[in-house]
Amino acid sequence: KQFRTQVRTYLAGEKVGFDSFEIYTAGMTAFQLAVTEACRNIPRGQVLTYGDLADKVGHAGAARAVGTVMKRNPFPMIVPCHRVVRSGGLGGFSTQGGVGTKRWLLELEGALSKVEKPLLDYFSKNGLGLSKVQFAFYDFSPKTYSEVSCIWNRWSGLVCQRTG
Repeated sequence: KQFRTQVRTYLAGEKVGFDSFEIYTAGMTAFQLAVTEACRNIPRGQVLTYGDLADKVGHAGAARAVGTVMKRNPFPMIVPCHRVVRSGGLGGFSTQGGVGTKRWLLELEGALSKVEKPLLDYFSKNGLGLSKVQFAFYDFSPKTYSEVSCIWNRWSGLVCQRTG
């Protein structure tokens, strides 16, 4: 009951700490446990790359292994794996709704601009006049799955439209 209340509070946009909830760690390797605990310590509104998290647990160069731990995370609210992103964008997200849910959670926490602005700066800095990005999201209010196509160009920035 307490967890459900905290999730509702969190989804209403309020700051909630899930650190009082214990997670079942039997069967986890030392690496998996270290990554999981380090992920739990990423503050709301902040993000780390998979590589940053690997460095934080003393395994520089193990970004893919960190991604695997995050992919298998059975506790997405308690272990906020949505706060771990790829160095050039959002990366994946294995919870229902996929990357769209990750994007929504980061936006809710005020961290989305920390991911998207560097990506857009990269396009601009490297003279990429036009780049196309596609993603999908799950809209919880009418319960629909949509695809969005975004085009970035250096003159008008990021322009997105729903395609499905």
